[in-house]
Amino acid sequence: VRRALDALASIIGETTAHELGHSFGLAQPYGSPTAFHNELDGDGCLMDRGSDRPLAERAAQPGAARSGLCEDAPAYLMEILGP
Repeated sequence: VRRALDALASIIGETTAHELGHSFGLAQPYGSPTAFHNELDGDGCLMDRGSDRPLAERAAQPGAARSGLCEDAPAYLMEILGP
């Protein structure tokens, strides 16, 4: 039960972070304004398309890639939000 609750909490957090990422323009911050997801799939990239983010990754399961910001997203956030 504990593992299921942890997985559910992770999925909710991942989905929330992904959707907030859309609001910040994190998919391709220096690319096309109509890009909603990363162009290429990367292990654990928060702004990848849903089909490129396996459930195990979203649920933070053992052996799955750890989620985070990829490509230009970290530098872009520092640029718009500051240190």
